[in-house]
Amino acid sequence: FDVEAAKFARFIDTEPPPMRWALVGVLPSYITGLVASMGGVGKSQLIYQLGISTVTGLPFVGIEVGEPGAFLYLAAEDDEHELHRRGRRIIEHYRRAPGWSPFLDEVVAEQLFVVSRVGENNLLTARRGDGEVHVTALVDRVAKTASLIPNLKVIVLEPVPRFRGGRANDEEDATRMVE
Repeated sequence: FDVEAAKFARFIDTEPPPMRWALVGVLPSYITGLVASMGGVGKSQLIYQLGISTVTGLPFVGIEVGEPGAFLYLAAEDDEHELHRRGRRIIEHYRRAPGWSPFLDEVVAEQLFVVSRVGENNLLTARRGDGEVHVTALVDRVAKTASLIPNLKVIVLEPVPRFRGGRANDEEDATRMVE
């Protein structure tokens, strides 16, 4: 690194840029986050609710949404029919909530992207013959497709183990996935 460029002098008399939030005070924008729990406790439902909050700007379980925008949910565990059932149950609930309007139906319809990846090769990282974990071609495909979504704020991969190659408890392998 450049010693001169590393000096704290560049920070001493300036304000840092404001923090950008996906969920105010909880999840900064453009940061990798993780929702983890045992199976069957409602992570998928929580993800859908996060998606609806992200696209509409409505609070997420009482937490203010920082920057509303599009939401991409890549689901490797639930098929198209299950995603449809869950999504419909949740949207029906929201439609009964005070303040919901047909306009918000349109926002959800156009900005919430839900993709079933059941039965697909979902590995974004994989172990090579030399033992190193590398990025697969799917990363570029997902990135190119995601770049077509205007104002995309959140991407969810669920469940992460279906997208991650390498050893489950290896810190370096996990780091490659996050990168």
